[in-house]
Amino acid sequence: MDQRGIHAVAVKKIWAHVKRHGFVCYYTKMPLDMTNPQSPYYFVFDHMIPGDETTVVLTFALYNEMKSDMTQKEFSCIVRQINNSLQFGTMIRKRKITHWVRFNKK
Repeated sequence: MDQRGIHAVAVKKIWAHVKRHGFVCYYTKMPLDMTNPQSPYYFVFDHMIPGDETTVVLTFALYNEMKSDMTQKEFSCIVRQINNSLQFGTMIRKRKITHWVRFNKK
C-alpha cells in the first residue's frame, strides 16, 4: 500500500480492517478477488470522501467504478433511487453530488 501512495493513516485503518474481517470489501463485506486484476471483484482502494487521502478503504473494482466521485452517503442514495425506479417506476430526483468533477475539469 505504501507503494501506491496511500496515506499512513489510511494504511493503518485498512490493515485493521483486514485483520478483523479478512480481505473483504469495506462497504459490502463481500470477499475480494486478490489474484485476477481483470475481475470486477478484484481488490482496489477507494476514497470514502473523494480527495481525502486519509479515508481510503478496501473495496472491489466494480463498486469503485460505480461509486466514482461520490461519498458513500451520496452513492447509497442514488442506488436506492435507481432500485426504486427499476422496481416501482419511481422518478429519480436529482441531488447535488459534492465532489463530482468528471466533466468540469479544464
